[in-house]
Amino acid sequence: MRALTRHRDAGAYALGVLDAPEAARFERHLGRCGRCAVTVTQFMPVIRVLGRLAGARRPPVRPTRSLQQP
Repeated sequence: MRALTRHRDAGAYALGVLDAPEAARFERHLGRCGRCAVTVTQFMPVIRVLGRLAGARRPPVRPTRSLQQP
């Protein structure tokens, strides 16, 4: 998977639509990429709204590194 593709996968990862191998690859990338950590964090309000609209609660994304900025 090329780096640009990995960056594009941030939204799909946050939405939970990647299959297990793709999610695992993205999580390895996420552990090294602050840009994607920020992107995944920015998707969280959207995920909550979509969950309410769908009437279901989605488990929170559990990235391999902290998404808190220093």
